[in-house]
Amino acid sequence: MKNTSGDGGFFYASAFSTPYIQIRIADVYTNAEYISNTLHELGHFNHYQKNGGFSNYNNVISLIKESYADYVAWYLSRNYYTDCNSGLYNPSWESFLAKNNQVWTVNMNSDYSPLFIDLVDDYNQHTSYSSNYVNDMVSDVPHYMIPSIVSNKKTWQEMKQCLFGYVGMYYTITEFNAFISYYDDYCSGH
Repeated sequence: MKNTSGDGGFFYASAFSTPYIQIRIADVYTNAEYISNTLHELGHFNHYQKNGGFSNYNNVISLIKESYADYVAWYLSRNYYTDCNSGLYNPSWESFLAKNNQVWTVNMNSDYSPLFIDLVDDYNQHTSYSSNYVNDMVSDVPHYMIPSIVSNKKTWQEMKQCLFGYVGMYYTITEFNAFISYYDDYCSGH
């Protein structure tokens, strides 16, 4: 049994039953938070499917699972709110819909990181906030690459090796090293 649970909902998968998501209904959540939670949990389901089901998904480290689910929520809500010209999207908003986690640091002890968001976006929280934040000089990795980058990576070392394979294609070795060092630090402590 695998229950990936956050405050607003959870994704449940088991070797013996059909996976499902559940969204918690509470007076403390706004409509935007319900949408964000739903998209995040759908991200877990997408990851589960991409990895071929429970036996593969079950062994993926939490940093990859949660960061990918956050990426899916960020990507889907960002596209919707940008495309409808609502003026409601700002990449620095920590919790608006997309759970973009731009204020994530190694010291937060949270697997909900901007790892995959940072591959795509052009927002560098290191220069916007302080040196405690990920030095995200990486940007413009095409969205269609993210699911294949995530697929069947269970450990941080597998993910890091995969990302290293894109040096020279989407980012330089300097950009890669600056970016990846924060996740190396985080994973060495967990």
